[in-house]
Amino acid sequence: PPCNALLKDSQQRIWLGTPGQGLYCFLPDGSSRQYPLSGLPIFSILELPDQTLYLSVGGQGFGTFDPISGQYQKESGIPSVNNFTVYQLVCSGEDILAGITWKGWFTYDRKQEAYTFHPTFHACNSIDADQQGKIWIGMEDGLLLWEASGERQEVFYTTDGLINNSIRSIVRVSENTIWVSTSSGISRITSSQENETDS
Repeated sequence: PPCNALLKDSQQRIWLGTPGQGLYCFLPDGSSRQYPLSGLPIFSILELPDQTLYLSVGGQGFGTFDPISGQYQKESGIPSVNNFTVYQLVCSGEDILAGITWKGWFTYDRKQEAYTFHPTFHACNSIDADQQGKIWIGMEDGLLLWEASGERQEVFYTTDGLINNSIRSIVRVSENTIWVSTSSGISRITSSQENETDS
């Protein structure tokens, strides 16, 4: 089937989210299972350290998924708006999730059920986060860094060393280093030294 999202979880299962055929699970023994989920598109699959699975479901926001029952449960603390689609979801700390939508990015505190939306002028294409509360958002025009600890926000551009401002994806290779793909190549960002970028 076509694939929107792919995840290998801590139990060595491969999860595949499709644009309209639900969710597939491929087990280590070679068997597989399909979860139709009413034919809704799955945009993102996330496993938390406690092995909780989260799905971003087209038009439904995001919520938990129980592989045993096959049930998806939308988070109750997110907005009840029509066509609320989360394109990517990441974990930032023990209880904080962060994600991107078409019109911006958000954080969600699972314990407090508190949702905070941050609108952007440019489309958000990718997101990554670490356990210290740094959230990186790849936008059509720049790479945004947001730090929860001090509510610090900074945007990096070609003038800061990026090879291009249109960020497509983000890969964290350590707590101090990320790589970003852009429309014109890749750049490495090292956060241990402020504003150091290599293209």
